[in-house]
Amino acid sequence: MELNKLIQRQLKRSGMTLDSLPTDQEEWRQFIQSVSNAYENSDQERYLLERSMELSSQELLSLNEKLENAQSISRLGYWSYDKLKDRVQWSNTLSEICGLNASITPINYENFLSSIHEEHRTLFQEKVSKICVDYIPFDCEIKVKNYNNDDYFWYFISVTYDKNSEHTSNIFSGIAMDISKRKHFETELNVSNQKLITTARLAGMADVATSVLHNIGNVLNSANVSLGLILQKLKNDHYQKLIAVIQMIKDNLPNIADYIKDDPKGKVVPRYLVSIGETLAKDYEIFGQEIQNISKHLDHMKEIVSKQQNISRVISLKEKTFLHELINDALQISGGENLKEYIQLNKNYTENDFVLTDKSKATQIMINLIKNAKEAIIENRENQHKELTISVQKNSPEEFINISVEDSGIGITDENISKIFTFGFTTKENGHGFGLHSSVLAARELGGDLIAKSKGKNQGSIFTLTLPLQ
Repeated sequence: MELNKLIQRQLKRSGMTLDSLPTDQEEWRQFIQSVSNAYENSDQERYLLERSMELSSQELLSLNEKLENAQSISRLGYWSYDKLKDRVQWSNTLSEICGLNASITPINYENFLSSIHEEHRTLFQEKVSKICVDYIPFDCEIKVKNYNNDDYFWYFISVTYDKNSEHTSNIFSGIAMDISKRKHFETELNVSNQKLITTARLAGMADVATSVLHNIGNVLNSANVSLGLILQKLKNDHYQKLIAVIQMIKDNLPNIADYIKDDPKGKVVPRYLVSIGETLAKDYEIFGQEIQNISKHLDHMKEIVSKQQNISRVISLKEKTFLHELINDALQISGGENLKEYIQLNKNYTENDFVLTDKSKATQIMINLIKNAKEAIIENRENQHKELTISVQKNSPEEFINISVEDSGIGITDENISKIFTFGFTTKENGHGFGLHSSVLAARELGGDLIAKSKGKNQGSIFTLTLPLQ
């Protein structure tokens, strides 16, 4: 008969064997007591172990509940895919998020693949095929159809392989997070950004229009001065006297020879006509000059309006653009050509420099830079040497070309140089902070950039527009 291991241990501890059992009653009592104590200790240990397992199980259940709650709040769940069994397993939270009944038979890969939006299906298949070969984990964002209502929701999917599995190439797992709200906010943000860009462009166009109107006003003022001078000349009394002399001649026309020869008033008519003829000749010359000035001003006004219409095109079109024409157009629209009397204008470029670009956008940028430079020069009262320099220089290697607008204006402080292109930032009292922001956006849309440099307050500034040659 095989004895219980616990009794065998007690026999050994008491120095007894089955062949040499004690005959003394006291020895039997002590042996039975030791066996009883051993059983009590064993029961206590078993109870503690069972209690410990019960507490651990409760803690695990509590942690699992908290984990599922956290996953539900974050709209996140985990999944695994067994390639050999062609079975996808979902966590309860993920099943709930995707509208899948966790109690039904797990879906297979083809079933899950069919639930992915067709725009993302091929991409997901390619990534899965790649991980099966190269074992490189991947992340992606895809739209997956909800199994309850057939609506598509955005998910962030993270996929890896089971490194601890004997069949590494067949076991994959990962997480899936519902990011539909984030995608919705991103869409709204993109719409807002587009509206912001449009607003900045319209603000830039408003600046151009304001500059055009200002220059047209200057032209009209000059034309008005010429007209005023003509009107003033026409009001001179010698015109009225000429009319009176003509009337006198008409009244005495039948005997005009006797009238001029014998009549005292008639005798002065020839001399007066000679005198007034000389005066009218001078007026005629003045009228001709002033009318020519008015015609020139009106032609200039038409050119300004025409150029403004050209750069206001909405359609973006790349074309061969000679930079001297672009700069001259920008100078004319911004009124830079009319500043030569009190600002020294330097042009360091040739008629041969050209780029393939959107002339409309590039001209708007140059108008804004010239306008800002002009205002900065006028505002700097400490520097009596007013100078504006526009230069063109090719980069090395010749893939880009730089157009620099340098002024002797108020300059830019170190504090503001880093914020100068920020949307809404301006140092002008009535500025809106759209001009330079929209200009740098337009420059980058053209494949180039716009940078600013300055040595500090009242030290002038240099704005450089970089454009790709092709």
